[in-house]
Amino acid sequence: MELWGSILLLQGTTLLVIVCSWVILDRVWRPWRLILFCRKQGIDGFPFVPLIGQLPQVSKVLENTDQGSALEWKALSIARECVHNHGKIFYFTTAGAVRICVADPGLIKEILQTNADSYSKPSFIHDLELLRTGIFASSGDLWAPQRQLLQLLFAPKVIKREMGGINQWCRAALRSWSQEIDSNSGGELPVHKKLAELTLSIIKKLGFGQEDGWGSDYQTSSNIAESFSSYLLNCRRLFFGYPAAVPGYRFLPTGLNKEIMKDETWLTKVIEDLIVARSKDYVATSSEDREHKDVLDILLTTEAISGQQVRDNGLTFLLAGHHTTASLLTWSMYMLALYPLWQERARAEVEEFCGDGEVEWNTLAQLKTLSMILSETLRLFPPIPLIGRRCVKENSVGPYVIPPGVEIMIPTAVIHRDKEFWGDDADQFQPMRFANGLGKASKHILAYLPFGSGPRSCIGQNLALAEARTVLATILPMYSWSLSPGYLHCPEVSLTLQPKFDLPIVMQRLRS
Repeated sequence: MELWGSILLLQGTTLLVIVCSWVILDRVWRPWRLILFCRKQGIDGFPFVPLIGQLPQVSKVLENTDQGSALEWKALSIARECVHNHGKIFYFTTAGAVRICVADPGLIKEILQTNADSYSKPSFIHDLELLRTGIFASSGDLWAPQRQLLQLLFAPKVIKREMGGINQWCRAALRSWSQEIDSNSGGELPVHKKLAELTLSIIKKLGFGQEDGWGSDYQTSSNIAESFSSYLLNCRRLFFGYPAAVPGYRFLPTGLNKEIMKDETWLTKVIEDLIVARSKDYVATSSEDREHKDVLDILLTTEAISGQQVRDNGLTFLLAGHHTTASLLTWSMYMLALYPLWQERARAEVEEFCGDGEVEWNTLAQLKTLSMILSETLRLFPPIPLIGRRCVKENSVGPYVIPPGVEIMIPTAVIHRDKEFWGDDADQFQPMRFANGLGKASKHILAYLPFGSGPRSCIGQNLALAEARTVLATILPMYSWSLSPGYLHCPEVSLTLQPKFDLPIVMQRLRS
């Protein structure tokens, strides 16, 4: 018995030493070495705090619920203050990760364009289990063939072909909204929730060729959108909250991890049901008779794409695809509620070029006022307010050498309001700054990054802009709107920028 006790004690001690050594190596020595490397090059930063770094401050900012000013929010204010105090390149740490914040467009060009092959998606994006091997989260040899395969689906000629479907869903949504608005004496509508449901239904039709429900009573656009939002927020707490300070926390059977797993399992079931439904279509029809030429069709008929990649890409387009467009539309309606004169100008333009008919592809280019409003909304409230990259190969960025293992954070929302590039009115809503196109709106082309830049720029940006213009052009002639007195302005960041307490809008009917 004593021998076995000694053996168990020795094994336990050995395991403890191994774990402690790994923690010291991963959370102390490695980040400290990277910080020294930064300091030697003149890169300023926050004080080094072993094990946790600036994690408590980051977690506090992300969980903040204070109401911000109409065109700003707490996290943005703090990020701008950090850039002001430390310059346009500085480092900070969260647990064992050393992150370099880069807010200089010249340096950003080298990261996103010139040296793009030296960077992958950041670790917290790669760790999103739902999207892991898809086009959004993957990198390198796993990503490149998928990008080449799928980018043709988002060409203008393909979007033009789908305009009828987008119009159909917009009209159907507006009819449903009308019933809810008419039954509500105040005419109030939770606009973000409704836009998330609409964009999810549209991407399901365009990406998966289906429009007859979700396959079961509990799989609805509302439930799916809410589940994905919950998943992203819980993942944010896992990667940037206090749990990140505990090595191996994500593998423990905690309440947070169980919630994440629950959403992962349920959302995976949603996409698998769509895949099964399409597979049944393949069995019933010959290849010559198939009419589908969408995301799922391409994925299922390409031998080089694995089953997991089919699933992850399906989830990427279904979930991440609708999330960004819903964010753009939500903040656009918010801005038009704040600035009713611009709402009137956009409405007059839509009525001039669209009348009572559908929004045609060729008409979109004529909606210049609406396009300027969307561009300015993307500047002030970018759907992706923070772009991340992980250095996988040492490379030079301006006068600096970036070592492998460092995470790069590009604060899009901060750069979009930099007075050096946008002028003294950078914090104001001024759509006319885009009157002569994106290239002349600012002093540096990469001071505007709503869809990223370089080979990893958003593959669906043309569809998102066409969809956003079509949705707004459908709503504007039918309704005018203003903010509900109960609205609390508290944008929060998960994967995208969303209103924490939804966006209650008072809708007033203009036409019967």
